Amino acid sequence: MNYKFVKLHDSRTGLDYPWILECIDVKTLGEHTKKYMGQQIGNGIKDFFRRYDYHANTNWRSAVEVLGKIKGGISFAEQSMILENQVLNGKTRVLFEYGKLYLRENGSYMTESDTMNVTDTLILDKISWPNYKEEDIKVYKWANGTHYYARIGGMDVVDSDGNQKWDTRKEANEKALEELKNLQ
Repeated sequence: MNYKFVKLHDSRTGLDYPWILECIDVKTLGEHTKKYMGQQIGNGIKDFFRRYDYHANTNWRSAVEVLGKIKGGISFAEQSMILENQVLNGKTRVLFEYGKLYLRENGSYMTESDTMNVTDTLILDKISWPNYKEEDIKVYKWANGTHYYARIGGMDVVDSDGNQKWDTRKEANEKALEELKNLQ
């Protein structure tokens, strides 16, 4: 199967979007969800159960905990399932209603609009973001923090053991380089 990646320019906002997966069928949506959302959700759940930190280390855990507080009385597991279903239902609804949606590597999505123009197209035989290079790796530490975190473009780096923070800048960078190889 071939996958179409596009770069978009929004003439209304002036924003240029890097490579985004154009999704026109349920199979592509399912594969993207499994490969990218599955990772986000899995890492968020691991983050919750490790609980050695008082704050969330992943976007998924943070979103689930905030929504759980708003709704009140809902367990983390139940709220996580609700959120996962809402996200997938939203994507599916957009796909069926508009016939197309654009999927980002971090699991987010957007619809096509009359102000969006495709500026470049790339066809690949696997879902793998083509634009990431070593210079897209960002290693950072929170103010007064003791650990280092890494991102590749819009994705948090999480190693195969679910770790998202490391003791040294070098270690965080090495993990990001490993993840970069996995993305290509």
